[in-house]
Amino acid sequence: MGKESRVPLKVVVAAMLCVALCSGCAPKVVQYVDSGRSYDATAALSVLDGTDSSAVAQKATSLGPKLRSEALAGLTRQGSSASEIAGLLTRTFPSTANGVPLYVERMTFGGKPSVLVVEAIGPEGGVLASKRLWVISDAGDVLFSGTR
Repeated sequence: MGKESRVPLKVVVAAMLCVALCSGCAPKVVQYVDSGRSYDATAALSVLDGTDSSAVAQKATSLGPKLRSEALAGLTRQGSSASEIAGLLTRTFPSTANGVPLYVERMTFGGKPSVLVVEAIGPEGGVLASKRLWVISDAGDVLFSGTR
């Protein structure tokens, strides 16, 4: 029989602790919905109000561009429609933007095919404690926005 290799228990415990702690560090993947529903301003604002931002609410605003990039990368892994929207958001908003997408929905607004985006935002030097809503056309034109 071969010689058994034993990993010290404290190494195993440390590795498990690291995985547990790190899994709570990153925000959840941006939620993507391809509903095709029709929204007006009131309905869009209700989506803003109903979106959970707790995963990033205490993160420093300075981390926004990094978290945004991670969220967009996660969006690209949710199918071709979500990937197209990630490309649209990348072209529409600068890479230095500190808004972190939380919720993205393919829908219509005023009869136009559109994308609704709820993102976490915050003031310079602060935390991502507020939310902003964008409704943008497939061409990247802003059709409606709101902040809470």
